[in-house]
Amino acid sequence: MSDMKIYDVEAGLVKMAMLADANSKTYQTSLEREAESRYKSRHFAEMNKTTATLQKAAETRIEAARNQVWAEMYQKFAVTFPCSICGGLVTIVPGSEVHRAIIGYLQEKRWSHGECLKRAG
Repeated sequence: MSDMKIYDVEAGLVKMAMLADANSKTYQTSLEREAESRYKSRHFAEMNKTTATLQKAAETRIEAARNQVWAEMYQKFAVTFPCSICGGLVTIVPGSEVHRAIIGYLQEKRWSHGECLKRAG
């Protein structure tokens, strides 16, 4: 009875009367309303699935683009130097203690742009 949304005796009797005459206008209207409701339910379920799929694809493209840009910038701006023990590359991570020490050293030694140095000299 809950599938048919019948919650009391009167509603049950009305539904039974409609079903007793499949050719009645009330039955046809009820049938059309139920069909429309089921169609909309399926339609919106499919639409929600499609929206989720499109959103996931967009997020994947954004993540791929972000990773590509990060890799390009890392390759272009990363500071590396050979390890004095094994010879492998050591990468200076921006904002790290070593990075701040290098900045302090360069400022202490008054490093500048080449253009600025030419104008000052």
